[in-house]
Amino acid sequence: MATGNDDRCGWIGSWVLFRGAGDLAELRQWREADSLYQQALDSSTGVQPDTRAIILRSWARTFDSRGDLVNAEKYYGQALSESLKSAQESLVTASNLYDLGWILEEKGKLDEAEKYIQQSLAIRERFAPNSLPHAASLNGLGNIAWDKRDLARAGEQYKQALVIRESLAPVGTDVAQSLANLGNLEYALGHQDD
Repeated sequence: MATGNDDRCGWIGSWVLFRGAGDLAELRQWREADSLYQQALDSSTGVQPDTRAIILRSWARTFDSRGDLVNAEKYYGQALSESLKSAQESLVTASNLYDLGWILEEKGKLDEAEKYIQQSLAIRERFAPNSLPHAASLNGLGNIAWDKRDLARAGEQYKQALVIRESLAPVGTDVAQSLANLGNLEYALGHQDD
């Protein structure tokens, strides 16, 4: 018979494996990292779905960094499925929606990507309005609008993201990214007839 203490021990073991996998991934020791991520998942039965979602999301990011969009999409999708098992929406769910949308955008699946990032934005607007993750969702929707050649909508999204980013972290890469996006947009608007 399992006790609450047994569940805690299972969670701790899973966490140790997860941390080890992350360390190996930083060293780009992919085979060993993949093995530890799998072991972390295998030992995480009985833990909260968001915990499993975090493991899967981290693993998905390693595939993204390797340029393996197929596995990145697979594991981001599994992370999203796990986070949706919770009875309520969460910022973990919003992050998983955003990440899956990001990968789908990279794969050129713009309508699907937009759907996921829009859902991410809705959750972030409710639970973390005017936060950097909220701005990231706006920026992501701007990127999709850009890809769809809806430059007016892209500009609206980029400007909203910039306002949030400037208010929270006026000096940093997020603001620089927003300014670069707006600069590229202005350039594109000025050369539409070329």
